[in-house]
Amino acid sequence: MRKFPGACLEPGCPIITRQTRCPAHQPRRLGTTQRGYGTAWQAIRLEVLRQEPYCRRCGAPATTVDHILPLRQGGTNARYNLQALCKRCHDRKTSKAGGRWW
Repeated sequence: MRKFPGACLEPGCPIITRQTRCPAHQPRRLGTTQRGYGTAWQAIRLEVLRQEPYCRRCGAPATTVDHILPLRQGGTNARYNLQALCKRCHDRKTSKAGGRWW
């Protein structure tokens, strides 16, 4: 949030706002279903965690199912693209550029 009101950052928009962009130009946030994580994903996730109860990286109990090649980079929910990780290892992987750290 800006300290003082200013023009919306969208080129040509005349609206004055305290945000960087006016409400009409705010980026839309997609929900989990729109991002590919609906009920079908939940079923796949449970199956992967049953098959792999331990983190592939460190051996701790697995709590997260990770896409080896992320969906946004063309990955799929196919079993070969999924791996079970603990939260710590998943957070480390997703924080690295490119999503690969080992």
